[in-house]
Amino acid sequence: DGIHRSNQDGRNARKMSQGVAAINQAIKEGVASQTLRVLRSPGVALCSVIPECASVYQSELAMLMRVKVETGDNRSVWVKHKLKDGSVYYFNLETLEGGWERPRGFVQSSAQLNRDEIQATVSGVTAVYNRDRLWKTNESLI
Repeated sequence: DGIHRSNQDGRNARKMSQGVAAINQAIKEGVASQTLRVLRSPGVALCSVIPECASVYQSELAMLMRVKVETGDNRSVWVKHKLKDGSVYYFNLETLEGGWERPRGFVQSSAQLNRDEIQATVSGVTAVYNRDRLWKTNESLI
């Protein structure tokens, strides 16, 4: 049972890492509908993603990515993902493979958005959208 769980954890970490890499790629390509599709990927498990905000997600995430790149792109192919249980999974963006052990010479990519940055952006955009909708719905009552 422990081996099965460990294998499952590895598969889930790889799916999440591949999903985050796909989100980063979609943001670079600049097509809001594609970015929305990968934001909704079950393997990444982002909350509060709604279709009405697709273009704003795209623009806000692209702006965040631009800031990271302008700060300095170290061109590293490695990213580190901290999982819900506190464990760390290392993922190679070229090979799309990863593991639990820190790779020799590991340097975190400075240009890739991580899951937490993506979630924070999505949550912020969705919250603004929901507030605006609530205000417009209740405007006649004021």
